[in-house]
Amino acid sequence: MSRENRCAIYARVSTRDQKPENQLLELREFAKRQGFETVEEFVDQGESGAIVFDNPKSRHYALCEEARKGKFCRFGVVLVWKFDRFARSARELHNALFDFERAGIRFVSIREEVDTKSVLGKMVFSVLAGTAEMELGLTRERIFAGLARARSEGKRLGRPPALTLPQAEAAYEMRCRGNSWREIGRAFGISRDVARESVLRFAENHKNDLHE
Repeated sequence: MSRENRCAIYARVSTRDQKPENQLLELREFAKRQGFETVEEFVDQGESGAIVFDNPKSRHYALCEEARKGKFCRFGVVLVWKFDRFARSARELHNALFDFERAGIRFVSIREEVDTKSVLGKMVFSVLAGTAEMELGLTRERIFAGLARARSEGKRLGRPPALTLPQAEAAYEMRCRGNSWREIGRAFGISRDVARESVLRFAENHKNDLHE
C-alpha cells in the first residue's frame, strides 16, 4: 500500500478519568471506510494541551517529529477526532498543518469534516493563517502592554530568570498560544511568577526581533 493510503491516528483526553476509546473507535471506523491502513495510533491520556504540545515525551510530539521526516515518514495522512484535540489555538494548528503540507501529509478532522486535500480544507488553511497572525499580534501587544505597565509602576524585573534562552523563547511561544502563566510554570518546573518574569525579560531583550 502506498504512503498516501497509510494513516496515523491521534487522540487525546485531558484527564485520567476520561478514556480515548470513543475517539479511537470513530477514527478507526473512518480509516476503514476510506481504505486507509493505520500505521500507528498516537494517544495522549490524562494530559492537558498545555503539557502535551511542548513535551518531547508526549505522543503528539512524536507524531509531529515523524511527520517532519517528509518522504521518509511512514504515513501520508493524519486523522484526528476534532481540531481542539490536536491544537490549542489557530496559530498552533496552522503551524502544524504547514509542516504537514511541506511533508506531503494530508490532515483530516473527522468531526469538523475538514480534509486539507479538499477545496474546503484549503480554504480553512488560508483562514487559519490569517487568524494565527492576528492571534500572535494581539498576544504580543498584551505582553508588551504588561511590560510597559510594570515600568510605569516603577517595577523592575528582578534576578535573571531560571530559564535558558531557548527555554525562555519556548515559554514566550506558549504565552503567544494562550497558555496561562501557571501552565507555563508547570511545563518548565518553575513558579508562575518566574514564568512571567522570564517571558517579559525575553520580550524586552528581543523586542526588535519580535516586532519584525
